[in-house]
Amino acid sequence: MDVPSLVVAIGGSSVLAALITGLVTGLFGRGKNRADAAKQLTEIATGMTKTINEQFTDLGTKVDHLADAVVELTDSVDTAVPLLRDQHPDVAQSLRDRNRETRQALRRIR
Repeated sequence: MDVPSLVVAIGGSSVLAALITGLVTGLFGRGKNRADAAKQLTEIATGMTKTINEQFTDLGTKVDHLADAVVELTDSVDTAVPLLRDQHPDVAQSLRDRNRETRQALRRIR
């Protein structure tokens, strides 16, 4: 997990904790009722956080696989462009331009 992703995950957890604290304080009185409510909300938040973290990890894995496939594709296009240059210069230039844009987009997400 990269640093921005970690910061987002921590920030999301902090917001969730603040939300729970506000709910407990605002909705429930003191004593046992408040403690029970806090326990229930904490359990809910823990489950939600776990689910969100699992989904985040799964999405990260999928993005990595897609990025790897795009790298392979752009490498193949790099190989094909010289073969097209003589007979189809406009197509070769268009492919080269799109390939460059694709590589730049990959650099932004990696």
